[in-house]
Amino acid sequence: MNILHERSGFTLIELVLATFISSLVIGIMAICLSFTLRSWEREQNRTYSDMPALIHLLKLQLACFDPMAVTIDGQKGIFFEGDERSLAFCTDHSVRAITRGAPVIARYVFFPEEKKLYYAEIPADPYHSESVTEFLQMEPRKAEKSGLKFHAVDVANFELTYTGEDKGGGGAWSDLFSIPKSVVVTWVTGDGSAPYSTFLIPNCLFSRSMPKLPGMLQAPGLKQQQKQRKGS
Repeated sequence: MNILHERSGFTLIELVLATFISSLVIGIMAICLSFTLRSWEREQNRTYSDMPALIHLLKLQLACFDPMAVTIDGQKGIFFEGDERSLAFCTDHSVRAITRGAPVIARYVFFPEEKKLYYAEIPADPYHSESVTEFLQMEPRKAEKSGLKFHAVDVANFELTYTGEDKGGGGAWSDLFSIPKSVVVTWVTGDGSAPYSTFLIPNCLFSRSMPKLPGMLQAPGLKQQQKQRKGS
């Protein structure tokens, strides 16, 4: 009597299929590992900048502009002055004041040779203009000796442009009786990177009226306009 013995094992088709599936899984795992390593290297080489936070601070401070009259060099006027590389103004938004809403003098100044943008603020005191004048003339790199610290942010380039009602776009503003309608800020975070630009509007958040100062030109009233028309 013949006894048939069953043979156990894999066929050639099963071996080929198992090898194909294993190769496919190993290939997918290799691609995922390569993508993960590239992402990790990209994150390690990425340089983070504090410029977005500083631009956001500038936006809030300009929106909360305080039209406080300050006397500087014997001239009384609204404190807002700037050029292409620097800007100083009075604002109600502070990062250091204990009392929220206390006006401060904020100052931004950029040094192209250092590629650094400096920021500092002091309490606004309209009765002692000497402190404001000293603050504006202070060099940020030597300010720590006087107890005032300027915060520095690395930036490749930083430019300011101002526009007003009767003035076109320019790189300076020094009017004692008015503020610009807008401030355009352009900056470059690193060498070779694309420039960023933003449009800022002073005194747009809970807008405050400008004070009437001596020497300020006032628009004629309705009665005065009617008299001028009758006289003509």
